[in-house]
Amino acid sequence: MKTIPHEKGLPLLGLFPEFRKDNFAMDKRLVEKHGNICSYNLGPNKIVLLAQPDYIKHVLQENYLNYKKDYFYDELKLALGQGLVTSEGDFWRHQRKLIQPAFHRNEITQFAEIMERETKSLAGDWQNNERSNTIIDLTEDMKKLTMKIVSQALFGTRIFDNSAKLSESINYVIDYLTQRLERYLKLPPNIPTPRNLLFRRHYNNVHDHLLDIISNRRENPGDKKDLLFMLLAAQDEETGLGMSDQQLFDEIMTLFMAGHETTAHALVWTWYLLNLHPYVESQVHDEIENLGEGINSVFKNMEALPYTRAVILESMRLIPSVWGIGREASEDDQINGFLIPAGTTVYIPIRRMHRHPDHWNDPEKFDPDRFLDGTLEKEKRWVYMPFGGGPRQCIGNHFAVLEAQIALAVLASLFQVQINNIENIEFNPGVTLRPKNRVLAKIQVKKVRDSQNKP
Repeated sequence: MKTIPHEKGLPLLGLFPEFRKDNFAMDKRLVEKHGNICSYNLGPNKIVLLAQPDYIKHVLQENYLNYKKDYFYDELKLALGQGLVTSEGDFWRHQRKLIQPAFHRNEITQFAEIMERETKSLAGDWQNNERSNTIIDLTEDMKKLTMKIVSQALFGTRIFDNSAKLSESINYVIDYLTQRLERYLKLPPNIPTPRNLLFRRHYNNVHDHLLDIISNRRENPGDKKDLLFMLLAAQDEETGLGMSDQQLFDEIMTLFMAGHETTAHALVWTWYLLNLHPYVESQVHDEIENLGEGINSVFKNMEALPYTRAVILESMRLIPSVWGIGREASEDDQINGFLIPAGTTVYIPIRRMHRHPDHWNDPEKFDPDRFLDGTLEKEKRWVYMPFGGGPRQCIGNHFAVLEAQIALAVLASLFQVQINNIENIEFNPGVTLRPKNRVLAKIQVKKVRDSQNKP
């Protein structure tokens, strides 16, 4: 049996101080020093880092039943319960089977009009901000946009328009989870500290509100063909049973988390990269302007926007919202002659894999051309994983890419987005990879080119 190289750290803490300071730099250092497999400790937890495609495929696909979600996901269960992201075993497989049809590529296209309409609504707000010379918080605006899109897709209505309290509660729950994940030492959530009590109050508010919506929809189904309609209609082929109200709540919370935070931050990072690479930004604007009147219906002209889509995919390569995957071995396993004892946490450093020099030409370069021919996503399946991989790959991947592409196309057709504090942007790896500080931007309405004004 081969020995896994081990990186010694501090007593009790292991590499936790280095992880907190810059875990991406740590991943890079460890891979360069030890190769594509090594181990270290984060506090009491032993971690085995895997940076080899075959090793990753083994964990996420070939022997995925042996690798359950690690301790990271225990924190998410505080809000997501037994949703798809956190559940395991037969229960997860049953839920996945019930939910999968609603997220088929052909089904999610029906939500494209919602994505476009909500983005154009934001564009109206931006025009007002531009007239008043207002500096926007780009992260907050992208989060508001994706929250409106997700709520419309789920419920067929903007459930937050008439409930600022509900919106506040959802955001507090997400922020609470993020902060717990960032802390090495933390009190159990059942201890009545002020923060824990406040979390419980906000969670209960969200829980009661959404259960009321679910209950009302069961009694009055209506004719809305939204995600809730499809989830309520989903039935087990053998028993004919659908999901309970609590199961539906857990899945809705999971969709809020997965469909709101990740896409919002993916869009922020895309604007960030476009600001750093003006040539790429100009290419996006050129492609969109070539649509002419077709820009009035972005979704119907998506095939004419391959570069815009490639920009989204390349942005998710360089700065993936989901920056790593953790799994815990249920039983002893072997990976290429290396022993993985039961209880060991294996860690897949997605951001490092996306920049691994063994698998990418000029990996640090922002080069959307990589994705133009449409084959790279499949060819590099185990080194390009913005949505994970294997049977547990994110169910909403097509929804997220479509949403980001439409949002970028609509907004870039109308505005130049100039980030004011770009030199001060830092990364904060929590539930998702988010900016540590506010991303402040100036919005300018694009000038129409002279050629477009000619008769």
